[in-house]
Amino acid sequence: MGYYHFFTDGRYQSLIFRDAEDFMRGMNAIAFSAQACRSVSIMAFCLMDNHVHFVLKGILGDVEDFAICFKKLVSIHLANKYKKAKPLHYAKSGFKEIGDYYHLKVTIAYCLRNPFMAGIVPHPMKYPWSSSGCYFSSLPCDLRNVGELGTRQYRELFKTRQKLPPGYLFDKDGIIIPANYISKIDVERLYCNEGSYYHYLMRRVENVVEGGETLVPKPVLPDHIIAEGLSAILAKEGVKDFMELPAGRRENVINELKYRYNISNVKQLLRVVGTTEHTHRPQKCL
Repeated sequence: MGYYHFFTDGRYQSLIFRDAEDFMRGMNAIAFSAQACRSVSIMAFCLMDNHVHFVLKGILGDVEDFAICFKKLVSIHLANKYKKAKPLHYAKSGFKEIGDYYHLKVTIAYCLRNPFMAGIVPHPMKYPWSSSGCYFSSLPCDLRNVGELGTRQYRELFKTRQKLPPGYLFDKDGIIIPANYISKIDVERLYCNEGSYYHYLMRRVENVVEGGETLVPKPVLPDHIIAEGLSAILAKEGVKDFMELPAGRRENVINELKYRYNISNVKQLLRVVGTTEHTHRPQKCL
């Protein structure tokens, strides 16, 4: 039993996912592959237009079976749509064993950073075709259970007879959401808290995964990530502006943001919340 980084090499592969429908079928192929290979745990994944990344837990033979199943399911869709036989059959693939928890954190971050590094999204959490948004977050609204579908509806929506657990959730576009099959709890335990997760996502970890030995210093999170967290807290409090909160509650919110995002730059935090007051006590992050 071990952790493995499974990937296809985009340098030797033409486009796999050409439009949103292809990506949606790719997302659902992960769910069906996970169901077919239940001994494999999916820690993280990212689908790019011409390559894919997965971080998997299991016995190497089972991990390889998962990769074969995923490539087969995606190939069936692409062959039917574009009339191209075995489009992923010759895709150059690789498996790299991950030796320890530090490199596991780095490899997950590396996978999820791909669209950010390619300039597709402003930060990894904004990319819809990966598991980046699964961790330290709640489920989206307007989801339905697979068990609600009749046999004909099920086959028309998912284009397969293969069964999924009736409790699996899918969204309005017919995407089986990753929270059904991702090892969310294991990844959250690995990073300990939301701040640690975000900091790894914003680090330049590419050199470590691609053969280097060093990791750049801990980065400063962009203001907009902290601002999104602040907005969520204020919404729960029923206010729109930080200064609408009582003084005591403002102190608690600042401490909550410091802990959640591992913020050491007090000036940045005060700038984001829109105040110059600094009455709270420093609080160490885990």
